[in-house]
Amino acid sequence: MLVAGATGFIGANLVRELVLRGASVHALVRPGSSLSRLDDLAGDIAVHAMDAADPTAVRECLARVRPRAVVNLARRRHEGPESRLDALVRDNVVAAASLIAGAGGVG
Repeated sequence: MLVAGATGFIGANLVRELVLRGASVHALVRPGSSLSRLDDLAGDIAVHAMDAADPTAVRECLARVRPRAVVNLARRRHEGPESRLDALVRDNVVAAASLIAGAGGVG
């Protein structure tokens, strides 16, 4: 199982539950993300730090990991008027499309 956005509140709790159920879990995280919510799972999961909007990196990761399922919980929050639309689209829309294409073998 590959979980994108695994360092967020929902992602970390999903990862924890999957590990408890015996799943092999790969956490896809944004480079520089705090892994504090996953600290207690360090030996139980594989962490892949990469830009999910980079289709080549995502495709290569998925080819190595070969997950049976991919869950996308990655997102960039809108943090007020200083949030840039291009960053929101890149991290929310382009990243999701990259994961879908990579998981489906498209592109």
